[in-house]
Amino acid sequence: MARVTVEDCIEKISNRFELIVAASQRAREISNGVAPEIDRDNDKNPVISLREIAEEMGVQFRLGEAVEEVIMDGKTAVGVRTEKEVLMADRVIVNADFANAMTSIVPNKSRKRWTDKKLESKKYSCSTYMLYLGVDRTYDVPHHQIYASEDYVGNLEDIEKHHRLSWDDPSVYVQNACVTDPGLAPEGCSTVYVLVPVSHQTENIDWSKESSKFRERILDQIESKLGYENIRDHIVTEMSMTPDVWCEDCYRGAVNYLAQGLYQMLCRRTRNKFEDVKNMYLVGGGTHPCLLYTSPSPRDLSTS
Repeated sequence: MARVTVEDCIEKISNRFELIVAASQRAREISNGVAPEIDRDNDKNPVISLREIAEEMGVQFRLGEAVEEVIMDGKTAVGVRTEKEVLMADRVIVNADFANAMTSIVPNKSRKRWTDKKLESKKYSCSTYMLYLGVDRTYDVPHHQIYASEDYVGNLEDIEKHHRLSWDDPSVYVQNACVTDPGLAPEGCSTVYVLVPVSHQTENIDWSKESSKFRERILDQIESKLGYENIRDHIVTEMSMTPDVWCEDCYRGAVNYLAQGLYQMLCRRTRNKFEDVKNMYLVGGGTHPCLLYTSPSPRDLSTS
């Protein structure tokens, strides 16, 4: 998906609140069948509406063009090299996963504080195992359901401490979006989205061996705990994602970046104006101060 920020569009509509109203109105128009003025490129309607505003003021988007490296002049970022071209710039803004970007496109020698060794030593958040299912029936269950393991503390310890899979009673979230918007699937069919918190990449879990078995365990779980009777018999299309897939975009497949304990929040997190590289700015939930929640540790949940 294209990354569009408020700053891309603010010159067109100077009041941020008016920008939100204009973009939301345009997104509704597109949702109601009005053709976008630009290529959709898999973007959702709110992003398309912002892209339209930004392109009117001259912003150029290069989609499907991966950045291979940041061009450095000593300790200063002066541009990027993509798989197709070199783009020089006064400022470089990084909205990718921080640790993944640093270790793949910014030379280690250019980073004094956030070196590869430092990043390797940090604690990272959990990952997720995902199932995206298309089924040939509907389910009369809520749009959102969360099942919390009977041994919730043990489940968290498996993820954060032992870095192993919870087989006995894993926690799981399931979205049944078609109960709210039937138009998301053909008539009489549904989309079912399944998310299971798991450890980030670890040598303890070989997903090439465990993925198919874990799929069966999770399907058992949503059948028995959340009302998706006989869902295996109705799956017509599916896609799965493991930490091995997430790691293509996220360091160690950690979907929430650096772990969010007090030891890695606020001033201990990466700054928006990156202290290691001049003219580089970092944005997104992985930077200072961090996402607006903290993951509880098992000891926070245990009782005496």
